[in-house]
Order: sequence, then C-alpha cells, then structure tokens
Amino acid sequence: LSLQEKFLILFGGAAILFLERATAEPRPAPGRRAALEAAGIASLLLGLWSKPTALAYVPWCFAILLSAPGATPLRRAASLVAWTLPVAFMIRSFRGSQDPYATPYWEGWAEKFTHLSLPVLAFVLLGAATAALLLLRHRKAGGSTLRPPAALAWPVTLLAYLALLIPWGLTTYNWTPAVVLAAGCAVLWVDAA
Repeated sequence: LSLQEKFLILFGGAAILFLERATAEPRPAPGRRAALEAAGIASLLLGLWSKPTALAYVPWCFAILLSAPGATPLRRAASLVAWTLPVAFMIRSFRGSQDPYATPYWEGWAEKFTHLSLPVLAFVLLGAATAALLLLRHRKAGGSTLRPPAALAWPVTLLAYLALLIPWGLTTYNWTPAVVLAAGCAVLWVDAA
C-alpha cells in the first residue's frame, strides 16, 4: 500500500464525511454548513493532490449536494460551484499532463472496458448489486426519494473508482482502495442478511 493510496482513502473518505455532516441538518447553525463544506473541499483537494483517482469520490459528493435537505436552489448552486471549480482544475491539470503515466488513461478507454478481468467484473457486479440492494431497502423503509441513503456512498464510489482505473487494469497497489470499498459493500450485504 503506497502512501498515495492511503491518502486517497483517508482524504476521499473525509470529504464525504464532512459533506454528509454539512447537509445532514435542514437548518444548521449559521456558518456550520459552510465550514463543513470547506473542510470537505480541502479534504478532496488533498486526496486529488495525492492521486487523481480521488475523483472517484466526486460523484457521491455531488449526489449529497443535490439532495441536501432544506437547501434552497441558490444554496445548492453555490455549493455545486464551490465543489466543481477545484475538481475541474484538477481534471484539467491531470488531463493536460504530458506525463506518460497519465496519457494512457485517455486512449482506448472503451476497448479496455470490454476486456476487463474476472476480478474487476466481480467488483463491478458487487458494486451494482449493493447499490440496488440499498435502494430497494431504502424504498421499502419509506425513505425519502430525494435523499439517498448514506451507505450508498460505498458502491457508488467503488464503481467510480473502477471506472477511473480501467486503463491500468487494477494491478498491485491500485487494488487497495477498491478492496476497501468492496469490503464496505460486503459488510452492507452481511448487515442486510
């Protein structure tokens, strides 16, 4: 496990945690939501600076922002802009890199997707099945259709991470965040039983 992978897990998870806390209350104390969102953005940036695959945490962060209870449309838009700007900057920086490490990502992605290995396909299936299970349980429990269950962060992030790493085939230390996320999905299945 490289130091970059540890930071990816730590800071990406912290970004989600801060954002979940920021949007949990419909009417938080003045400044609390902004402070927690700023801490989330800072965490995500630290994750992105450690490794661009921290982008896997972004889809869930955006889902949280879009479903924040009690947020006005203006507040949602401001939050989305505050989160989008640093992410867009990091994507541009990553994509603009002439580094031979980053270049293969943008070449032949669709073809690489069709040739996934069996372990990667198993993780994709685990992520998709866990997401379906959580959504079904949430709906049966009468949960809000606007606010998805927080546990959905595990499969959504797993699927996003796998999509980001398809060009490299998820070998060696690249598996670590995927295994951590898959372990979370497995725990959710055990809890459902």
